[in-house]
Amino acid sequence: MKISITLLVLSVISGIAFSTDECHISPINREECGWAGISAETCESRGCCFDSSIHGVKWCFKKANNVCHVPPIYREECGWAGISAETCESRGCCFDSSIVGVKWCFKKANSQCAVLPNYRNECGWPGISRETCEARGCCFNSNTRGTKWCFETEENVDDVCHVPPIYREECGWAGISAETCESRGCCFDSSIVGVKWCFKKANSQCAVLPNYRHECGWPGISRETCEARGCCFNSNTPGTKWCFETKENIDETEKSDIEEERRRRLKIEY
Repeated sequence: MKISITLLVLSVISGIAFSTDECHISPINREECGWAGISAETCESRGCCFDSSIHGVKWCFKKANNVCHVPPIYREECGWAGISAETCESRGCCFDSSIVGVKWCFKKANSQCAVLPNYRNECGWPGISRETCEARGCCFNSNTRGTKWCFETEENVDDVCHVPPIYREECGWAGISAETCESRGCCFDSSIVGVKWCFKKANSQCAVLPNYRHECGWPGISRETCEARGCCFNSNTPGTKWCFETKENIDETEKSDIEEERRRRLKIEY
């Protein structure tokens, strides 16, 4: 009995961690794993992830392969135009053809080098080679012309404006100037087309995708009341939780859920 309960608890714990890690994928990085109108049950029975919290994106998608979970802006060429998935992967590279007009065969990820071009700190000099740059313990990415190609790792970027587009919260209006935006205490970054350029400063504890948010208020709660409760507020996505727990509290809540599930199953056993 004791052994079966222990295994049960371990499976519950691993199930929650596995699901959260492998399905917490930004919409732009999702790879189709079903079809339009597929149900959550059918999708998950295929070993895929289902998340219908954001309209107009893939709801049934493949689980994350962390080393290949690279947003297009960070991808480094690892093949050539027209290379097949098989040839690309046989070279030890990643292949993802879900987004048109970007690199499909690319190098595996180094999360410490995921620094937006506008926030890179120089770590070499113009014309430095990849080999020399990386030998200095730095990152190298020559995707974007006119920016630093050899730069320091993300842990050395101390900038409250280094916010990936999906987490940006509007802090101005279309056509606002950099000067007006910054005078409002906001961040301005026009380096990526089609996203918010004037946005609020970063709070890494609030970078939680809509479907993984845990309620921390009630419908209609104001930003001021929500934040006064020590919670995060983001109203970007209609129909989702706008007032939600921080990342660290989500981890604690999951532990509580596991313990509650353990107790419930123990009652059933006896």
